[in-house]
Amino acid sequence: MKGESAMINSPETVRIDDNWRYIPMASIIYANCAVTAGESTNIPEELENIVSERVKKYNSHSFRPGSQYAASLLLTNDCNMKCIYCYAKGQRKKDAMTYPVLVTAVDYIINNHITNAYREKPSEQCHFTFIGGGEPTMNWTVLERGINHINKRSREMDKDIRINLVTNGGWKCQKRTDWLVDNVDHISLSLDGYYEVQSKQRPCQHSGNTKSAYANMEKIMATMHKAGKSMGIRATVTKDSIGELEQICDYFSTTGASTIHIEPVYLPSGNDNVKTKLKHFPNPDTFIDKYISLRDKYANKGIRLYTSLDTLNNIRMQQYCAFQNAETIAITPDGHVTGCIEVSSKEDPDFQYFNYGIVNPITNTIEFRKDIASTVINVDTRGSSCTKCIARWNCGGGCLRKSKRYLTSRAIPENNVLCEIVQALLIKSLYKSITGKPNKTMGNIRYIDLKEG
Repeated sequence: MKGESAMINSPETVRIDDNWRYIPMASIIYANCAVTAGESTNIPEELENIVSERVKKYNSHSFRPGSQYAASLLLTNDCNMKCIYCYAKGQRKKDAMTYPVLVTAVDYIINNHITNAYREKPSEQCHFTFIGGGEPTMNWTVLERGINHINKRSREMDKDIRINLVTNGGWKCQKRTDWLVDNVDHISLSLDGYYEVQSKQRPCQHSGNTKSAYANMEKIMATMHKAGKSMGIRATVTKDSIGELEQICDYFSTTGASTIHIEPVYLPSGNDNVKTKLKHFPNPDTFIDKYISLRDKYANKGIRLYTSLDTLNNIRMQQYCAFQNAETIAITPDGHVTGCIEVSSKEDPDFQYFNYGIVNPITNTIEFRKDIASTVINVDTRGSSCTKCIARWNCGGGCLRKSKRYLTSRAIPENNVLCEIVQALLIKSLYKSITGKPNKTMGNIRYIDLKEG
C-alpha cells in the first residue's frame, strides 16, 4: 500500500463531501503509512479536532420524550421457520400483539412526528417496520388492520408515512400478496439463496413444508416484480454458503430486488451457544473479497448490494443505531418498548437493559421508564480499543447487544472478527473512493480461530 498511497497528492484530494468526515482515514493514506486492519494510528490533532466538531451533530446520548419518529412493530414471536442461526430460538413463544397496543403505538409515533420530531428533523420521514420476533404475517389480522390504520392517518394528514415489511413469505394466499403489493411501500424478503441453500439454513418448522414454502416465495417475488413493487432481499451468509455467494446473488438479481443485503451469520448474543455460532461463521477474508467484488458488480447493474459492516458512508461516533437514543423504538408483542429488535421478550436475558417502557392502550400513550437513564440509553457503544481504531468515526463501536459493553462480565473480546471485517472494508472502500482503483496490495486480515474446540 505504501507505493499506491503516493498517488494521493494532498489532503485536499480527499475532500469527499462538505462534512470532511473521512479526513482521519485519508490523512493516514496521505502520510504514506502502512495501514493494516487493527493497527493503531496517529492522527494529526488539528484534523482530529476538525472532524470531532463536524460530527457532534450526528450523535446524541440524551433521551428526549416526543422525539420518536419511527417504530419497529414486532407483531409476534411465533414463526413458521427454524433457522439454524436464529437469535430467538431459545425464547420462542407464540406471543402476539393486540390491535389496541399497535394502534396506540402508531398514533403516539405519528403525533410525535407532527408536533416534535418533524420540526427538529424535517428530513426524517415517519415510518413503521413490521418485523419479528417471529414472522409478522402470522399475526395477519392485526397486521392488516394496522397497515390500514397507518394509511388512513397518512391520507387524513396528507403526509407520506412509509410502511416496510420484513418477512419470510410465510403465507400461501395470493390475495394477501396482492393486498401487500397495494398497501406496503417496501417489502424485504428473508431469503438465503436458491432452494438447496434455503432448505439447509432456513427450513420450516415442519420440514416437509420447506419445498412448498420455497416455491411459494418464488411466486410472491414474481408477483411483486410484475407489479413493480419496491423489494429487497436479506440473506445470511454462512461457512457453507460463502463459496456459492456469487451464484446466490446472481439468482437474487433475477427476482426484481433493488437491494441485496448480506450479513455473515451473527456472532453470539443473548443465550446463544458460542461454539454453535462460530461453526457457521464464514471465512472473513473470503467474505470481504467476495463482498467487494459483488458490490461493484451489481452497482453497475443498478442493484445495491450492501452489508452493515461496510461503513464508509456512515458517521457514528458514540452510538451504533438510532434505537439506542430511542428516536426509533421497537414494540414487542406484549407491548413493551425496547431499544433492540432482537430483544423481543421479557424472557430475554438482556431485557432489563433494553427495556425503555410500555405501551398503555388505556391512557393511549407510551409510558417511558422514569429511570430510563439506567438502561443502555447512556451507554457509549465504543470499547477501549475503539479510540485507536481506524473505523472509529464510522461504526460507533458496533451492535451494543452483541458487544455486551454495557455488561463487562459477559463481554466478548474486543477486536473480534466483526471489527476486523469493518476495518478491512473501510480501508479498501475508502482507498477506491479516493484513487478510483481497488487496493490489491493489502494482505489478508487477521482473524480469530473459528475452528470448533
